Amino acid sequence: MKKVLTVLLIALLILSAAACTKKNESDAPASSSVDLTQWKTLGDIWEYEFWGSVVEEGTYIRAFKAEDGYYRVETDVPQDVAEKLDAIDFFDKTMEEQEKALMKDLPIKTIINLSEVLLSQSDLDALAGKTGQELLDMGFVPQGSNGFSTQEQLSWATLEKGPFVYEVTFQEYVDVDDDPNIAAVIRPLTVKSVTFSGVSQYATDKAFDINGGKSLADYEAMFSGD
Repeated sequence: MKKVLTVLLIALLILSAAACTKKNESDAPASSSVDLTQWKTLGDIWEYEFWGSVVEEGTYIRAFKAEDGYYRVETDVPQDVAEKLDAIDFFDKTMEEQEKALMKDLPIKTIINLSEVLLSQSDLDALAGKTGQELLDMGFVPQGSNGFSTQEQLSWATLEKGPFVYEVTFQEYVDVDDDPNIAAVIRPLTVKSVTFSGVSQYATDKAFDINGGKSLADYEAMFSGD
């Protein structure tokens, strides 16, 4: 009998450990299970879910999602290709196909797994109860979209942190102007919940740093009147 109880206890401990591991894995930031070495040219990643791109000073940057992760690639763009890209009509329905034809064979120079700094939902849940000021101190910067109204009981804003955007809802309701300084609006408010929203524009900045992000000072300078 003692032996049976011991075996059952061990089995329960194994099941418990497995359940905890599964929970932790599902709650962790998305990590890459993709073999990055398979991506040699832009054509190799072109059909993945697109999240933004930019051509700047001879460099093409593209952010995308592949399977369970988010990535950023950089590619050198020859002058003749850059000139042909500039000549494409933005309103042409075949613009995407023309861009792919011009760039699909360009070799990828660098690949960054953006998901390394993606906050997990448990990380986001832990932000509940903090103030807007505390979020700003942690590196969150207003992204642009927001909804605040005492009458309609709206209180949310999108904030970016590094290469990602998160939607934050607040407990208190306030009214704002047409073009508010969201940083000033949220400072005294209390966080109710935070969810992942998408990839930020910073993910395609030329001077990208995976541990960096947009500057709060630069954002608030737009409202300084200088």
